[in-house]
Amino acid sequence: LVLVDLWSVDKRYLDASDFKDDKQVDNMFRPTQADRQILQDTDPHYRVFNTTSPSGPFNDALTSYFHKAVGGYHAAKMMRYQDLIERHLSTGNMNVFNMLNTKYFINKDQQGNPIANVNTNALGNAWFVKEHRLVENADEEMNALSNFNPSETAIIDKRFSDYLAGYSHSGNPSNSIKLTSYDSDHMVYQSNASTDQLAVFSEIYYNGKDWKAYIDGEYVPHIRVNYVLRGLKIPAGEHTVEFRFLPQSFYTGRTVSAISFYLLILLVIGSIGLELKKRMLTEEKVQSS
Repeated sequence: LVLVDLWSVDKRYLDASDFKDDKQVDNMFRPTQADRQILQDTDPHYRVFNTTSPSGPFNDALTSYFHKAVGGYHAAKMMRYQDLIERHLSTGNMNVFNMLNTKYFINKDQQGNPIANVNTNALGNAWFVKEHRLVENADEEMNALSNFNPSETAIIDKRFSDYLAGYSHSGNPSNSIKLTSYDSDHMVYQSNASTDQLAVFSEIYYNGKDWKAYIDGEYVPHIRVNYVLRGLKIPAGEHTVEFRFLPQSFYTGRTVSAISFYLLILLVIGSIGLELKKRMLTEEKVQSS
């Protein structure tokens, strides 16, 4: 009865004419010449900053239809990323754009048409640093981003100092780390280094236990660097590094939902069984009388 009632109300609000074919929706988002130029890149794991949107780079949602965007719109941005926007991205701090792997900037040419400009200093998805600098708190961490070379230095809040106790940097031009697989909840990297390294990953650090790091399948802790990014110590040699999104709340909720579902099924079966038993007893009484 509830289903029929809701269905009739919903149909008055949303009927068949409101549904659109996939092709009609896709045609609403037409790539510009700049988009087509960028999409020719064989490596899809870059980021784009679009300065041509009428609503501004941080209120623009269309860029994300074609690319991974540094800007874009979200009604509830992470506070740390909003801080980064206000203090550094909106002022054009290229150090920060580089550490966010901003490989392309979409700007306007002299005729006002969007064109793509390549940023050759984008640092990629992950890299090894030659040194780290400890700062007292988050404010100093933010301020330090104004004057540092992210390809060589990692800025780290002293709350993570124990993680780096006894660690010493040792660089080698042959050391390498690269992204080999990317999903929104699972990223895989291949690392090869002659000595232990501190790697910086161009992914947002979350202050919780939902994102977990693994080296060769073994869980390892990671830290926050450069105010918003992830840092991880990686031992010498060849290793597979993974980041997995494993929110405990999700798995707990899924378990509770499954248990509740099966209990409900048992309750329904039990209710049907009791009802059948009552009918059988009633029939027996009628027959005996």
